[in-house]
Amino acid sequence: MKVLKTISFLLILFLVGCSKEKMMTCTLNINNNLGNYTATEVYKVYYKGDFVTLIKKNEKYVSDDQNTIEYFYDAKKLEYYDLNDKYGGVTYEVNKSDKDVSLIASISMDLFNITAMAKDGRIDKDYVLSNKLTLNGLKKIYAKKGFVCNE
Repeated sequence: MKVLKTISFLLILFLVGCSKEKMMTCTLNINNNLGNYTATEVYKVYYKGDFVTLIKKNEKYVSDDQNTIEYFYDAKKLEYYDLNDKYGGVTYEVNKSDKDVSLIASISMDLFNITAMAKDGRIDKDYVLSNKLTLNGLKKIYAKKGFVCNE
């Protein structure tokens, strides 16, 4: 009986440990001389098992050109408004100064309709399983964009 209790206890510890949320950081740095800007994007991806649960994004675009600043400010506001309007689960804040635009965003995958996004063709349907974004799928998306991810 004692052995059975010990095995049960170890099994519970194993299952609790496997369901623990983990975090991966993905970074992209761009120095675009032609476009006269630099960009730094840092994404913290939270996941349980094979599925993404939350993405926290910090993006910064720096330029001496006011038209470039206005472009990024307007584009990021529209992009994240559109994401939240169509799929839900997105909170964001876009700020600008004379020399930069910053974005802080959070995408809660429990509230985000990733299946609808896949149906719209904005991501590969193979990256979605039961309305959940797979971690491998997200890694492939970010790799194509040039992000470096570290778990």
